[in-house]
Amino acid sequence: MKSGKTIAKTFFYGVRTILTLILIAAATSASAGATYKVIHDFNGTNGSFPVGNLVADSAGNFYGATSEDYGETGDCAGLGCGNVFKLYQTSSGGWASTNLHTFRGGTKDGSSPQAGLVFDGAGNLYGTTWQGGLYGVGTVFELSPTSGGGWDYQVIYNFGTSYPEGEGPQSELVVDSAGNLYGSTISGGNIGGYCNNLSCGVIYELSPSSSGTWTERVLYSFNGDDGAWPRAAMVFDAASNLYGITTYGGNLSYCGGGGCGTVFELSPNGSASWIHSTLYAFTGKSDGSYPWYAGVIFDSAGNLYGTTGAGGHDTQCNGGCGVVYELSPNGGGGWAETVIHGFTGSDGTPAAGGGWPVYNLTFDASGNLYGATYLGGQDDEGVIYKLTPSAGAWTESVLHYFSGGSASGYPFQSGLTFGPGGNLYGMTIGGSSTGDCTSDCGAVFQVTP
Repeated sequence: MKSGKTIAKTFFYGVRTILTLILIAAATSASAGATYKVIHDFNGTNGSFPVGNLVADSAGNFYGATSEDYGETGDCAGLGCGNVFKLYQTSSGGWASTNLHTFRGGTKDGSSPQAGLVFDGAGNLYGTTWQGGLYGVGTVFELSPTSGGGWDYQVIYNFGTSYPEGEGPQSELVVDSAGNLYGSTISGGNIGGYCNNLSCGVIYELSPSSSGTWTERVLYSFNGDDGAWPRAAMVFDAASNLYGITTYGGNLSYCGGGGCGTVFELSPNGSASWIHSTLYAFTGKSDGSYPWYAGVIFDSAGNLYGTTGAGGHDTQCNGGCGVVYELSPNGGGGWAETVIHGFTGSDGTPAAGGGWPVYNLTFDASGNLYGATYLGGQDDEGVIYKLTPSAGAWTESVLHYFSGGSASGYPFQSGLTFGPGGNLYGMTIGGSSTGDCTSDCGAVFQVTP
């Protein structure tokens, strides 16, 4: 069985080829004021291949998940099933970790989470596992803090009781004001059509009862021409509409007939059902393709921002190096896309602004956007970037070039989170080469802009 890092790199190098090494004349500058440091190394036994965004509590502690943890036996022999961890600052100013739960797989527990965690209003943590559980196709779990400082873990839902309800959740959850959970699965749903027997995935709601049980309701099933494989966290607007992305599907005339992905809206219609609208279907040209794990976020004016892992017009990347896009309401009920930045990949020069942004963006209080790319940059191990708006244009500044292989690199399935002191925190799948991992186990980093 291959490690997560090997699988991730195989995919991206399989869909692109470095065609030529040329000096890119790009509006990209390195930010001398930013400092970078690794604050935590995963070593296998404390987890490996971290996934999703870190989430912070009010005390500045971080919580996250890994999809592997070497050394486990049973259903996850070899790679392990993953874990949930907490990062906290020590009295000396450093960071330490503690394990909140180790997944065991099998029918009684989930395995291989592919997304981060979310808090509810009571301080409980919720997340999903892609595999494991009663039927082997994923779970939703809850971690509740105890009065003694520990955490109680329980699986609150097992996918797989019927195919239409969805299988294989890979997205982070979102919580509404009533405590209901919303998420997506990459398969299951309506059988047939573009996705054939695999189906295209669903959007679901989990609602708690007074007895402590949870009930699933499918809000929407994709059929291909409206999108396929929703695998990123969704976001609510002020009117309780949900917005999200699908990795594939949409306009099936593009991306080899499989569609390049979509941005969608789900709106409650007042009769216990939801109405789906495709806001934008990518074409794989200059507008981008394959949003992958990158959901959309709102600015204060109601515009949506996101990234695609491919597309754009850069000669270094077969299929493009990815873009950052803005979707704006056009006044007639539709939405218009504007590409605000196209990535240039890797050419070994300071102008190399990164490539393949596959996870979420983050705004600061001044309206600047921050993100990370999985590859590209000077050593093709990714970058941390900032996009600054000015007079209708956006300028990229590279805050950090990942390099050195095992010294930490490849921010694949994780975005950036603001934490104590206005620092940015994120995770990579490159990291310490020591410990139990066959390659690198991953790391948590801090960037001070």
